[in-house]
Amino acid sequence: MLRINSKLLFTVVAAAAGLSMLLSACQPAPAPTEPPAPPTQAPAIPPTEPPAPPTEAAAPTPEPVVDLRPQLVDQPWTLVAFGDAANPAIVEKDTLVTALFAADGSLSGSGGCNNYVSSFELDGDQLTVADPIASTMMLCEKGMDQESAYLNALQNAERIAFSPEGRLEVYYKSGGSAETKLVFTPGEAALVDTVWVLQSMGAPASSIPVESGVVITAIFTPEGRLSGTSGCNTYVSGYTLKDNQIEIQPPVSTMMACEFGMEQEAAYQLALESAETYQITGSTLEITYQNGGVLTFTARNLPLENTLWTLATMNGSPVAAGMTATTALFEPQTEPGKGVVGGSAACNIYRGGYEIKEDALKVEPLATTMMLCPDDVMQAETTYIDLLENAQTYQVFGQTLIVTSEEGKLVYAANRAPLEGTNWRLTAFGSVEHPQTPVEGADFTAQFVRQPGVPSGLIVGGTGCNDYNAVYAANLSEIRVNTPARTNNAGCPTGLPEQELQYYLALDSAHSYRILGDTLEIFYGEGQALTYTAFVPAIAQPEGGPLTWLNRSRWWLVSMGNVVLRPGTTIAADFAINADGMTGAISGPSGCNTYNAPILGYFRVGPAVSTKMLCAEPAGVMEQESAYLAMLSTANSIFRSGNQLVIGSAGGLLVYYNRPVPILPIEPPVTATPLLPPTVTPEAPTAVPPTPEAPTPEPPPATPEPTLEPVEPMPPIATVPAEAPQAVISAPAEGQVGKALIFDGGDSTPTGWLASFDWNFGDGTYSKGAVVEHFFAAPGVYTVTLTVTDFIGQTSVQTVQVAVHY
Repeated sequence: MLRINSKLLFTVVAAAAGLSMLLSACQPAPAPTEPPAPPTQAPAIPPTEPPAPPTEAAAPTPEPVVDLRPQLVDQPWTLVAFGDAANPAIVEKDTLVTALFAADGSLSGSGGCNNYVSSFELDGDQLTVADPIASTMMLCEKGMDQESAYLNALQNAERIAFSPEGRLEVYYKSGGSAETKLVFTPGEAALVDTVWVLQSMGAPASSIPVESGVVITAIFTPEGRLSGTSGCNTYVSGYTLKDNQIEIQPPVSTMMACEFGMEQEAAYQLALESAETYQITGSTLEITYQNGGVLTFTARNLPLENTLWTLATMNGSPVAAGMTATTALFEPQTEPGKGVVGGSAACNIYRGGYEIKEDALKVEPLATTMMLCPDDVMQAETTYIDLLENAQTYQVFGQTLIVTSEEGKLVYAANRAPLEGTNWRLTAFGSVEHPQTPVEGADFTAQFVRQPGVPSGLIVGGTGCNDYNAVYAANLSEIRVNTPARTNNAGCPTGLPEQELQYYLALDSAHSYRILGDTLEIFYGEGQALTYTAFVPAIAQPEGGPLTWLNRSRWWLVSMGNVVLRPGTTIAADFAINADGMTGAISGPSGCNTYNAPILGYFRVGPAVSTKMLCAEPAGVMEQESAYLAMLSTANSIFRSGNQLVIGSAGGLLVYYNRPVPILPIEPPVTATPLLPPTVTPEAPTAVPPTPEAPTPEPPPATPEPTLEPVEPMPPIATVPAEAPQAVISAPAEGQVGKALIFDGGDSTPTGWLASFDWNFGDGTYSKGAVVEHFFAAPGVYTVTLTVTDFIGQTSVQTVQVAVHY
């Protein structure tokens, strides 16, 4: 099967020279060189004095062995990339591969489809994984090749290292000459001993972000104590947990009064008192409270450097009208911990050096321009410059920066469009000093889409002639993109095919990025960047509802879950939208049969009705059809990017095009000029006989435009059941370590209206499906949780306890 994600297998991929890749960090120390051979003949110069008696050589002091176990054990790890250490490939879209090295020497996790268990030994940095690795035997629609390669890599692990960013790198034998490694990032954050920073609160559909310059935090201790700042005051409380339920006692807080943020502080403390449940997904904590409200926290803090900071408060007061555009940008230089800070100070531009060490910040005297402004603005500017020049410490809480000096405090808010969910248009590329611009007729766009709970996402976009997509992984400053796949249309504007190739290769060699306001810079190679600006796509959408623009349109499926369709199969979506612009039907060919499914709202799709034919050819068409209809039934979002339509679902992304065109992995033509200058001398070219020109294939018969009947003649759209869902678990009360146990949620109701079944086994592993198989790696009493979700987003949770023994 052709996969859009063409670098998923553990193959050696040649890295372009000079790349500084995301996720490549600690490299192995060079092998010690052999000592020089002793001379074959003694020196001929006789000593003028009797030689001193020989002294016994002191024994060399052995190098201390660094104990890496505390960093490794009892920390959930999520696989991000693997393969060639110089150019690792990102994990397959919508697959979650995990590892847990326990203090007792057991190793367990998910390979993306199956759960596995083994044991390990760690001596210094030398890692040995026991042979064989036991695994369940489920079959999944995707990720099986990746899982096999991952388990094989674990089996051949040799040593570990930790990058400066805290990632775990497991180096393994691959049988080739290139060094290979698995790269893990810490899994979901722990509830306790994490500084959680509030991002928003309220109903999910109308949540209210925290006010600019206000910091609200929550710190849970293992002893049941909750404390933090609620914006103006500090507070302390107690909490208790039971499964995913949380109860928080009324907070006790200080009684200061502040100029702003007091109403939000009061609302936050009331929300804590009525807390009901909690859930952690990656670095996000959600606490539900009375009447459907949600407190959303993050454990991710933006970096001080390469973030555009806008002043929010100065010495506890909101900035005056003349200071609203005061900014600070800390740009690192070649020497670690040192750089240049600059920005706008209300009236003048300033610039100067800075040095950071841990949370200490030292700013050198700042040079400014000499413009004159009104006296009140000049006075405020002088105060600002004085506070910044006398900075002593800094702290970043989520998207808020606090700079403290003896004279006062500066609080900034990040001016940064989000990477995901923003439409980006390329404005320049190539050398940062001498950038190029796209040729006339080009329109390079990108949109980053990531499903929650998995480390990788999908870029979708166009160039003005072709469309492309690619798997990516990104944190707050680093980014890695797999080789893009793209359409292959003829008749592109002059010069665009050459720029397309440079663009695809640049994405493939991306290593870091920054967002300054509405400008995105993706850095690749040495001193090169792709520069984008945010834009609002101009899509003509008739009045009447958010889905009206889809009415009577047809889209051809290209990939599902980032796996392209099997050759010789066609899946399409014809939309018929009702007058309300929210409901309707989606229908079309599904590979073998035709289907019709109700659209229940924006954007939920009900169970499909389809014909009942069986197709033997092409191979796998029936499995592909079943997977497509299953993914469509769990749809949760829809958006358009150029000629692409993307439907998000619980099983991954469905990517459609507005015409039936093939999509192929990018293959640079042999005559293309390399994007990056080579640093090695190429071998002499070998004469290759010319390839005869392939005959021009006959054009396929034109696909007739669909003639959609009104919605009424289609099968009636089912109505949403009135009752809420009810999760039901059938499971054994006890089991043995390493022995598979069956967990059955098939009796959950209402039958046929449940979109997803999500299992949490209480041991750091998860699974999806009505009936799942699981084994536990260690004895204990585990609380197993099933969460069922229906097609309109209603959920139900049920738990059981399982006693596991040897």
